[in-house]
Amino acid sequence: MKRIRYELLKAIGEEKQFEDEYKAIFKPSLAAMEADWTNWKVIHDKNGTIPETVESLLTADFHTLVDVYKRFLALGIPDKVPGLNAPIKNPDLRALEKVFNYTNGFDGEIADYFVKWSEKLEIRSCYYCEMAYVNSYSVLKKGGVAKKRQFDLDHFLPKAKCPCVGLSLYNFVPSCQVCNSRIKSKKMPNVTCDEYEQISPTSEVAKFDENITVRLVMRPTGKYLLAGRYIYLRARRPYRQYVDFFKLNERYSFHKPEAERLKNLKARYPKSNIKKIAKLLGYREKKVEEDIFNMSYLREKGRCFEKFTRDLLTN
Repeated sequence: MKRIRYELLKAIGEEKQFEDEYKAIFKPSLAAMEADWTNWKVIHDKNGTIPETVESLLTADFHTLVDVYKRFLALGIPDKVPGLNAPIKNPDLRALEKVFNYTNGFDGEIADYFVKWSEKLEIRSCYYCEMAYVNSYSVLKKGGVAKKRQFDLDHFLPKAKCPCVGLSLYNFVPSCQVCNSRIKSKKMPNVTCDEYEQISPTSEVAKFDENITVRLVMRPTGKYLLAGRYIYLRARRPYRQYVDFFKLNERYSFHKPEAERLKNLKARYPKSNIKKIAKLLGYREKKVEEDIFNMSYLREKGRCFEKFTRDLLTN
């Protein structure tokens, strides 16, 4: 439910270094990859639908990647073809997967690369759900310190459907195992390709804060329902499909006691009480408010449930 903050790199003048270091991973193999990609397109893309080179795809922005994804799907290459006893993976896709070889190819180096940049990108909590930490950590090893990761790298645009985006930097989303492996895997939210830009954490135009709001609402009494409060993530298309796809209402419902605690805290400390406490202690009102609610700490340190907390305290 949040964007990856690439602008942090731009602010410190390291955006180019970020991309250059990523491309350097593939430098020893790039010439062979380009040749194989060109040969594949000679057979399967005779009209030149996808003129992009391997090198350009490595650091293409997400807008471009969505366009490539649409053009690739338009080639009409089926996922499966008839086999002797059952359908098998299309050999044409298998051949392309060997060009953009993520699994058993570059996955380890790409993971190490994200670990290296995790602090500057402030990778702290899952970009899909904000319910689990996806940080890096250090371990002592003989001869020094090694960085490890506590996150998966998801391909927002599935490499199984479009192998040529399988190594694209701005298609990777640091995520928890639940969101990546158990929920998303090769699937996608039920939205159009054009709407992918609005709901990918790697997209510059994604606006989760403005389009998803966490609420604690009252459930009406019905024949099969008991009255009571429940957590509801209010959103409109395509963010509604995003919320439904990642089962966020269902997953956040476990945290209703925390939502009720926050609401009670807000009721106990209205602005008038905060003003009185500040005057009594000689503190600024903002400091008293922060000491009670911790909203700036959660935001600045990238803690889990930051949006959850902020929405419940401000709505």
